[in-house]
Amino acid sequence: ADAAGFLLIEQRGPVLLVLGVALVYLALAALEIAPTPFAGRALGAGSRLGPVGAGAAFALLTSPCQSPLLGGVLAASAAQAVPGLTVASMVAFALGYTALVFGAGVFGGGVVGRLRGRTGEAPRAAAAALLLAVGIAVAGQGVGWF
Repeated sequence: ADAAGFLLIEQRGPVLLVLGVALVYLALAALEIAPTPFAGRALGAGSRLGPVGAGAAFALLTSPCQSPLLGGVLAASAAQAVPGLTVASMVAFALGYTALVFGAGVFGGGVVGRLRGRTGEAPRAAAAALLLAVGIAVAGQGVGWF
């Protein structure tokens, strides 16, 4: 926590600059201007794990965002001073969150595949342009800190 606080407070300029440059690169890659070194290649275990691997990665990456919600569920259920209710609340939270992650991992690829066949290049270009604009803005804030 101390290292993250140090990075986000004391070194905010360089962090924003690196984040902005990464967003600009992703936007240029989406527009097929910048090279994408892993495009068209299966990435080892990811291809064997399929939706399960995608769901696990999603859960690991979004867990810090869920910590306040999880803390709220735990505090609300612990305030009742009934251990069984606390356990039941935590199990219900875990099952509900896992169901969303599982559904996104299993069914998300099919939805994206169907939408990709129907839409043209306009949505991709619009998303890339938005990503490019955000990347430039974030990098500009990072430069402003110097």
